[in-house]
Amino acid sequence: MKPSRKIDGCPQSISKNASKEAAHRKSNSDWSDFSDEFECDSLMEGILPSLQVRMAHSRKLFLPPTDIIEMEMEYCIRIEIAGLRTGQYTLEWKGYDLKIHGYREETPSPAPSRYHQFEILYGAFERIIRMPQNVDQHNTKAQYQDGILEITVPKSNSGKTIQIPVISED
Repeated sequence: MKPSRKIDGCPQSISKNASKEAAHRKSNSDWSDFSDEFECDSLMEGILPSLQVRMAHSRKLFLPPTDIIEMEMEYCIRIEIAGLRTGQYTLEWKGYDLKIHGYREETPSPAPSRYHQFEILYGAFERIIRMPQNVDQHNTKAQYQDGILEITVPKSNSGKTIQIPVISED
């Protein structure tokens, strides 16, 4: 595995296999609510990438590539949304769903032009990521740099067993 550097808790460099394993691995207790939508999207992207592009064009909403990495104290979510400025995307919590949506303007082509390959998706995009219940939503942080939106979601202590001391009058 490549050495990693951390910014806001997220590793900056990890191997493709490690990120895919981390994104697809379900821990026994914390990640049991992992979204079937993400698993289906990942399967489609891995098996039939050109079909996924055609499907995105037909539904007028595309799914930006996303990595989800679970670490000891937090989750790191990376979304590739190059070419956007502040205000062109929004992050919001709705229950335990983290919703990232926005709009990428199409870059005008010089006229006359003829496409030989058309893979960059434009228009509306959305990712809804079902997070486990052990997250601290109020301390979620996000950073956008070099086309990657990096979201750090700390884990909370809720759900962990905490010993309660009993005071007696003896």
